[in-house]
Amino acid sequence: MYVPEFPYKGKQIIVSSGRVIVHAKNDSVFLFGKKNVGISSGGEVHIDARAEVFINAPKISLGNKIDPQNMLGLEPVLLGYKTNQILIRLSEALEELGQSLGTISESDVPGSMFRLATAGPLLLKAAEAVNNQVTGGGVDPKLAFNLSKVVYTK
Repeated sequence: MYVPEFPYKGKQIIVSSGRVIVHAKNDSVFLFGKKNVGISSGGEVHIDARAEVFINAPKISLGNKIDPQNMLGLEPVLLGYKTNQILIRLSEALEELGQSLGTISESDVPGSMFRLATAGPLLLKAAEAVNNQVTGGGVDPKLAFNLSKVVYTK
């Protein structure tokens, strides 16, 4: 974590007023800092755009600043489309099982047993595929298919 030097011994500009407005009429406003750029408020911070807002970094943490060496309590966000693919696969397997179980009858024991026998392996195959995706292939759950590798939150 960056901690600014106080008192600062180099050249600096301090602007202190009741309100400060920086406005670029024809182009852009840029803020650069060799070590850090901080935006802080005793109240709220708003970032508004008419198009998109981009945040680009190797790791994006939402919530309190964390020690990168200690991931305790930090959770990767779920990737929407990938998580949706997993849930679709699981729901389709459950639907197939439900359809097979719905056709079981006492009057057709041999046919019912056949439907049960074929439904089991299909459900098992789908469950193994879902498990593989959400456990990172059994190697490391942090490598799961549907977990963000960049955005984390508490």
